[in-house]
Amino acid sequence: MKRSLHIAAVVAALALITVAPGLAREFNPALVGYGGKIGFSLTNVSNHPQKTENHTGYLIGGLCNYPKTDLISFQIEIMLSGKGFTVPDTTVYDTGNVLLGRLEATWLLQYIEMPVLAKLSPIRTGKYRPYVIGGGYAAFLVHSKLRLKDNLLELDYDVNNTKGLDVGGIGGVGIDMMAGRGWVFFEIRYEQGLMSVIKDTDYKSHALSFQAGYWF
Repeated sequence: MKRSLHIAAVVAALALITVAPGLAREFNPALVGYGGKIGFSLTNVSNHPQKTENHTGYLIGGLCNYPKTDLISFQIEIMLSGKGFTVPDTTVYDTGNVLLGRLEATWLLQYIEMPVLAKLSPIRTGKYRPYVIGGGYAAFLVHSKLRLKDNLLELDYDVNNTKGLDVGGIGGVGIDMMAGRGWVFFEIRYEQGLMSVIKDTDYKSHALSFQAGYWF
């Protein structure tokens, strides 16, 4: 956990160093927006040899938005994100290589996720601002476990075969709606991981998320 937080801090600093020079000439602290968000996601992995099913995850976090122009703004976020995937029918053995049976296996992965995004708002109609958003993210593993389940029992096991870092791309659409001094937003976002989430495999994560929040 400590190591993940330290890495996250370094990545945040590098992101700020990269973005800041382009913003410095026009930077105005009064224009910076801050807010929070919650949501849920349908997550899975690609390249698995067996049939996999979506896992319903969660996200909660905050954002910082800086408008570069009337058309485009830059946004940095930090979130606690739950991801995973399910193999509905898999053969399971115990530590002594004794067959336990065929069970439903779900990998549950919890990350600190840090997206760095550009937000384009081409249409502004009074209180409503539809937008498109895109960029990349780095995700640092906090905890992982394997859940085995059948009709009679459900058991959770800590696992150590998951990788500590994932990076990928993000694209989405949303709408800001004026509410008081700030904006309520609703957004649909797709994430595609570029690294394997399980050691010695090529399982790349992907997620479709539905998010809502408020910023001002």
